[in-house]
Amino acid sequence: MEVLHGIFVVFKFLFGLGALATLLGIGVGLVWFVLHILARLGLRNQPPDRYPLLRRLFLESLGFSAR
Repeated sequence: MEVLHGIFVVFKFLFGLGALATLLGIGVGLVWFVLHILARLGLRNQPPDRYPLLRRLFLESLGFSAR
């Protein structure tokens, strides 16, 4: 019976790590989404020569060349 308990503890640990990784991934995705929305709002109605670093980061995150 102790062997089954050991196997259960290992599975519980692995599932816990999976849940932690999932929550961290969701958190990172949410932070990226919020920052992306803030960048989009910050660049709205701005001429292209203003905020070049922010504009370059925004365009690169969308997969466009910022040149």
